[in-house]
Amino acid sequence: MTQDIKKKILAETLNKLDKHGPDFHMDDLARCLRISKRTLYENFSSKQVVVREALFSIMDDLYEQHALLLADKNLSPEEKLVTYFSIRSRVTKVFSMKETTRLFKKMPGLYDLVQERSRRDWKQLEQFVAEAQESNEFEHFDKQLLMHMLHGTAVEIFDQFDTLDQSYTFPEYMGACIRIVLYGIKKNGGRSTNDEYK
Repeated sequence: MTQDIKKKILAETLNKLDKHGPDFHMDDLARCLRISKRTLYENFSSKQVVVREALFSIMDDLYEQHALLLADKNLSPEEKLVTYFSIRSRVTKVFSMKETTRLFKKMPGLYDLVQERSRRDWKQLEQFVAEAQESNEFEHFDKQLLMHMLHGTAVEIFDQFDTLDQSYTFPEYMGACIRIVLYGIKKNGGRSTNDEYK
């Protein structure tokens, strides 16, 4: 029963974040769930905690989907790499960069917690890249350099937010980056499959 309540609280928290950003009130959250504030705080000690756990629920879902994708023997390394950043969470819709940045600014410390949580995802991707490096599908490349480029891009997105197209979601931005890595920017210089992943 407790787990069911927690799942409902996290789902409604994501709904509140989608509609109101970080400005929603815990009173409203409890009211929408038809539970008391006491019950809400018995499950999550603060607004910061419930928002953190709601974001972690998205990350956990994506981690599971990424694991299934990378284990799919019917897909080529190229298809897996392109698809990796385009996967959407089954828990909620993807927040725009504007919404996500606003959330991190409103709740200091949350960004660092999300970055810490994402380490396993980067380790997962790095392991796949190492395996892809051994395939005959790609030219020889520097695995560490590629991971540094991707990770650096992911971190810099929020630092350089004001200079970016704010309608981008994180997956869209990273997907565009990986296509540049795979297919380059020179006309007719990429693979013939370039357009099919747009």
